[in-house]
Amino acid sequence: LRLSACMCDAPRAERIGFLEHACSNKDADPALLIALARALHGDARLRDTAQRTLERALRYRGMDSGAVQGLADALWEQGNLDEACEYYRFAANLEGFREHLFQAWFTACRLTRRTPEALDYLTARFERFGARSEQPALTLAWAHKEIEQPERAQAVLDAAIKLRPADGYLRLRAAALLASLG
Repeated sequence: LRLSACMCDAPRAERIGFLEHACSNKDADPALLIALARALHGDARLRDTAQRTLERALRYRGMDSGAVQGLADALWEQGNLDEACEYYRFAANLEGFREHLFQAWFTACRLTRRTPEALDYLTARFERFGARSEQPALTLAWAHKEIEQPERAQAVLDAAIKLRPADGYLRLRAAALLASLG
């Protein structure tokens, strides 16, 4: 796995060759399979191979959010938008505080006309976990910003700061988000 991380700056063909060799072993680490699938993902000719590689990774590590998100990306590119949206949601919920996964799901919901459903979920998530972590508030505020609701974004951030008054990271991120609202 360490060598795989070193290969991220290598030319694409070299990186794919390395990963294919590493994944040729029956007991290849699922993280390598996911990396190979992501590397192949950019080439439409290799889309089926990438998807089979992701499915192989999921057989070994079915609860890996990266593999599930990769499968969602593949489904999205194939035009299976509603199914992809469900996979994005599943990936986000596998790991409670990896906000980029919730943002990917929200974006998919917007593009499939499911924005109210996503906002309701993100709001409930903030209500449930807002005192425990700043992340749900920041993601909900970001979502309101994305759909041009700056007042609601600010209200979420104000509520989060009341819940977590000593959280300097929250204040810093909230200031940056508020500055981007205009």
